[in-house]
Amino acid sequence: MATAFIDIAYLVAAVLFIFGLKRLQSPATARQGNQLAAVGMLVAIVATLFMHKILTPAEMIGGLALGGLIGVVLAKRVKMTGMPELVAAFNGFGGLASAGVAGAEIARIMMPNAELGPDGFLFSSTAAVTISLSLLIGMVTFTGSFVAFGKLAGKISGNPISFPGMRVFTLLMALGAVAAAVFMVMGAGEFPQISDPVVTGALILTGIAFILGILLVIPIG
Repeated sequence: MATAFIDIAYLVAAVLFIFGLKRLQSPATARQGNQLAAVGMLVAIVATLFMHKILTPAEMIGGLALGGLIGVVLAKRVKMTGMPELVAAFNGFGGLASAGVAGAEIARIMMPNAELGPDGFLFSSTAAVTISLSLLIGMVTFTGSFVAFGKLAGKISGNPISFPGMRVFTLLMALGAVAAAVFMVMGAGEFPQISDPVVTGALILTGIAFILGILLVIPIG
């Protein structure tokens, strides 16, 4: 019965996402679309937490209340002219959350009592690909969004910022990120416990992605 309710919740969340994206196509209905998508995300998150028994209902309510309070305070204090900065900041926190989830998964499988997956390993190649993408996209989004926030708020020069050889350096950093991700994938599934290449690759990838997010945004004027 519980599984059926969770499946229904995921279906409702998907429908809300679809209608939310549809309403975002017009400025007249964009606010409603944003609200529908937000409710859909809330339903999906709560369903996932219940399915995996990650948090108790009290902890979920506390987290929702705290997050909602922070959102209301920020939205009320920011003027409409400062809304682009607020959106950039929210986007950056979303990227940080994505990277945080990946980091939490690595920390989980490093625990002594972590359960093995169906393939007999704690960390499969599929998991390595997913986590490496979460780290890369999350950290690039985090730093890139806050550079954009700084430019919009006038805390960083709004003019394009560059240095000699910047394009080559950025390309090398991107290749380094790919190499670190490949290093993680190659280290996955070799041992019944998490291997050093996975942890090392994750740390290197996080650092490169942090810098890469800055490099991709500072040239934008």
